[in-house]
Amino acid sequence: MRRYPGPYAGGTTMAQTGQKDVARIRQLALVRPVSSSIGDCELTHLRRSRIDLARARRQHALYVRTLSELGLSVRELEALPEQPDAVFVEDTALVLDELAIITRPGAAVRRKECSSVSQALAEYRELQTIEAPGTLDGGDILCADKDIFVGHSTRSNRAGIEQLAQWTSAYGYRVHALEVKDCLHLKSAVSHLGDRTLLIDPDWIEAAAFESFRCLLRAPGEQGAANVL
Repeated sequence: MRRYPGPYAGGTTMAQTGQKDVARIRQLALVRPVSSSIGDCELTHLRRSRIDLARARRQHALYVRTLSELGLSVRELEALPEQPDAVFVEDTALVLDELAIITRPGAAVRRKECSSVSQALAEYRELQTIEAPGTLDGGDILCADKDIFVGHSTRSNRAGIEQLAQWTSAYGYRVHALEVKDCLHLKSAVSHLGDRTLLIDPDWIEAAAFESFRCLLRAPGEQGAANVL
């Protein structure tokens, strides 16, 4: 797991503002409990099937425990029982060393998740917010040093990507928009392993899109295995 200079949130890296106590939160994880309504979660490329709530909660507890064992300080956000996808904190914010950007999820029913994440992050970062008509899911955002790859998908549109580029360009970040097909999010198809090395699912994204990176292909027959932390 890459060590980031700041909080981590269920798939999203998060960090601290300049004048505050950086050391105090250098490894902070924001997590949220699995909602009792998770069986009604949003689906795009999968058929709906029954979710074992008890098992999902056991798995999430193991995930949280692992984060703690890795040395992170874990902060649990309030439960949102009526928001089926609320456990996926990653989709609601992008956090960089310089600022945090509160997203506007492409699934309108998920936008209620953002306010509590925004309140928590305000303690650590200057905030900016994606505004309508822009939409942006954190799962579509892949950060690799100063390069930010963003999936143009069913959940993230051009207006949202342009706003992201506007907020980040002032800090030297380069935003690259990529078309996403056959999977929900960009990070369903590619993950950054550090040291400018990517793990890629060749069925969902072409390695040619990342010409300055070392690209490793997921194992044959293991579709979805490029989505890692």
